[in-house]
Amino acid sequence: MFVKDVYLDCLRFEDSSLDHYIHHLLAVKKIKLDDDISKIDLEQADHQKVKELVQINVLGFQKLASTH
Repeated sequence: MFVKDVYLDCLRFEDSSLDHYIHHLLAVKKIKLDDDISKIDLEQADHQKVKELVQINVLGFQKLASTH
């Protein structure tokens, strides 16, 4: 499986945290979309930067309304 596959699955299922980590690692060129998923090392990420990306919702995830 490739980074691209995980990234697209995260987008599809709105796994915000992991997707923002992958987005950040791609942006700082720590990984590439055609890398094997074993190359994803979250310890290489700037955790503060990822937190900011999640807070500003750079990927545009929408919260689903609760039905309860």
